[in-house]
Amino acid sequence: MRKASDTRTVTRQRGWESQEEKKLPFLPSLLPFLLPSCAGVFFFYAIRKFAIGSFVPKGTGGTEVSESFKLGEALQNAFAEVYYIFGFQKGPEHLNGIPWEKVSPDMRKLVYASIAVLAFTVVLSLIFALVRIFLRRRKAQEEMQEAVWKAAVKQHRKQYRKEGYKRFSKQFGK
Repeated sequence: MRKASDTRTVTRQRGWESQEEKKLPFLPSLLPFLLPSCAGVFFFYAIRKFAIGSFVPKGTGGTEVSESFKLGEALQNAFAEVYYIFGFQKGPEHLNGIPWEKVSPDMRKLVYASIAVLAFTVVLSLIFALVRIFLRRRKAQEEMQEAVWKAAVKQHRKQYRKEGYKRFSKQFGK
């Protein structure tokens, strides 16, 4: 007589599990990564609430950030920071030092050369990434063709054995 544990073992070996056992939810696999970040966000806002009395930060001069924030200005400042990365000083003159128009031509050439090197590096890495993707895809296609070929050969051998057995049985009366 079988026990319940024996039945469970047999069903798992034969692959007869129910959908609930077979399919694990997506969330538990991400839970160890989500909990620390959620806890960090919670503590960030808790400290802000405790320190300044609200979740929204205060602006300068007693203003609220939500009242004085403008998306256009934020994007303009973000692009100015990107220009600074590439060597262009495109902000308020009191923050730039020397305006771009007054920079010596030799220094401009140096900035342009560094941008060219950066662009060359980006293009070269993009080419290598595309070649790698192409080679992986090609290898996967070759493996798929090989698997299909092996399956076809196996099926052909199986069919040939059946037909050979039928011929043998007809010939020798078995």
